Amino acid sequence: MKVRRGLLVALALAASVCSARAQAAAPVPDAELPKIADLLKRTGSLAPSAVRDALKARAASGDAAARDLLAAVASRGAADALGARLAGLDADGALRGRLRELETVLEAGRRGDAALARAAGDKSLPPLPEPKAPDGEQGWENSVEVFAGAVAAGRFRLPATGVAGQAEYARDPWKLELAGRGLVTPDAQGLPLEGDLSADLSRQILGPRLRAAVGADWHRDDLMGIGRDAGVHAGLEGDLLATSRQTLTLGLGYGLTSERHGDGTSEAHPITLTQLEYDLKISSRLAFQQQFEWDQNPRDRGDWEIASVTSFVYKLSKDCALRLAQAYSGRGQPVPGFAPRRNETTFGVVWQLH
Repeated sequence: MKVRRGLLVALALAASVCSARAQAAAPVPDAELPKIADLLKRTGSLAPSAVRDALKARAASGDAAARDLLAAVASRGAADALGARLAGLDADGALRGRLRELETVLEAGRRGDAALARAAGDKSLPPLPEPKAPDGEQGWENSVEVFAGAVAAGRFRLPATGVAGQAEYARDPWKLELAGRGLVTPDAQGLPLEGDLSADLSRQILGPRLRAAVGADWHRDDLMGIGRDAGVHAGLEGDLLATSRQTLTLGLGYGLTSERHGDGTSEAHPITLTQLEYDLKISSRLAFQQQFEWDQNPRDRGDWEIASVTSFVYKLSKDCALRLAQAYSGRGQPVPGFAPRRNETTFGVVWQLH
């Protein structure tokens, strides 16, 4: 009885493999290529496993593009062949990368099904190894950067050294981000210091591209006369662009801030926030990053603050990278006796911690 059951399982597996190969071998019609490209782009923000399930559901409902796409990623060779045919619709290579991701996830699913079938047919057979989970989906991601450079504000032109750290915890639909930074700029008059602490919590709403967020931050900058700037805020952030190569995120919010200045004065008022973040993967090792923030006092049009950080990151290895950064900050109403603008150029080494 056990031998017969094993034979039936083996025949079923062979039939499914032949069916998959026959399906993969069927060419995708040229008319379906734009639909497949659009389908890949619209699912660009989803995890490959979620795309697989979505494609299966669409194919079951009669969607020809989804059915052809599933058939085309039945093997690495078929996925690469479809990627070559999509080259004219895939200037940045994002669609080809997405096809390879889908093929890997589908192959992992087939290996899992085969392991279950093997276990049902003969429990003495060892299970197939589980596929490795993609990096950076869930759990903690931590990094530390040590940097050096120069800072300029008003009449000051000073050397600068510092350290920054960041910790992120993701567990869908939640994400927690903690960050800290300290910079020392020694000169003959003492130790001017710039420092930042922040904590942000976000939750996905209406899909992974739109999130509700709350946060708190603390800031000090002796060169611009800010002894303490503490605030809280809440708002929405959304991905205007999200592909395997580049992302563009817009954040809008409202908050309260309280400042104590170097001249002994203090103030507190509401603020509106506008944030933009852009990441571009130039190559497998080099990336460009741009961050911009505008804080506006709604009670006074002239009372605003802007901050911008432009950086290039070059990966030396999986856990180590070099970072060149240019930072700028400015105030519409500077603290009396202090500079209204500040520029900073730094070069650092970033380590990923596990």
